[in-house]
Amino acid sequence: MNAFRLAPRHGQQGVALVIALLILVLISILGVSAMRTSIFNAKIALGAQVGTMTFQAAESAIAAVYEEALGDITEPGHVLGNALTQKSAGLIQIQDRCITRGDVKKPTLCAAGDFLDSRDLVKAESSTIVRGGSSGLAGFEIGSWGKYEFVTVGRGEMPSYNTDNVNVQEFSRIAPMGGNDF
Repeated sequence: MNAFRLAPRHGQQGVALVIALLILVLISILGVSAMRTSIFNAKIALGAQVGTMTFQAAESAIAAVYEEALGDITEPGHVLGNALTQKSAGLIQIQDRCITRGDVKKPTLCAAGDFLDSRDLVKAESSTIVRGGSSGLAGFEIGSWGKYEFVTVGRGEMPSYNTDNVNVQEFSRIAPMGGNDF
C-alpha cells in the first residue's frame, strides 16, 4: 500500500552546499568589483571638483584686480597706480594681491592662514606687472595720457590636495603718462 517510496539518501554528497558556496563567491566578486568602480568614480569626481575650485579661485583673483583697475588709479595702494608710479621711477615691481574672506586687496601673496573660503581649503592670489611702455592716444594732448598694458597672473591653490591652477589675463588701461601723481 505504500505507493510513494523515498529515494535512498546515500547518493547525495553535499552538492547543494557546493553550488551555494559558488554562487556566494560570484556575488562577492561582483560586490567587490562594484565597490572598486564606485571608489574610482568618486576619485574622478573629487579631482574634477578640486580642479574647478582652483580654476575659479584663480579667476576670482584676476577679477579682483580687474575690478580694482576700473577704480580711481590715484587711490593710495591702487594696484595699477603703484605699478605705474614705480615704472615712472624706472622700477618694474610686481604688485601682489591675496584674496581672503575679509580682504580682496591684501598687498602680499597669501600666507599660510590666508584662505578664500570658510572651510580653509582654497587660496587665491594674483601678481600684476606693467608690460612695456605706454602708447600715446590720438585726440589727447601729447604726453598727457597714455595706454598702458598690464599682465595679471591669478593663482588658485588647494594646499590640502597639493593642487593649483594658474591663469593669465592681459588688459590695458588709460592713465596719465609719466610723473608720480597716479
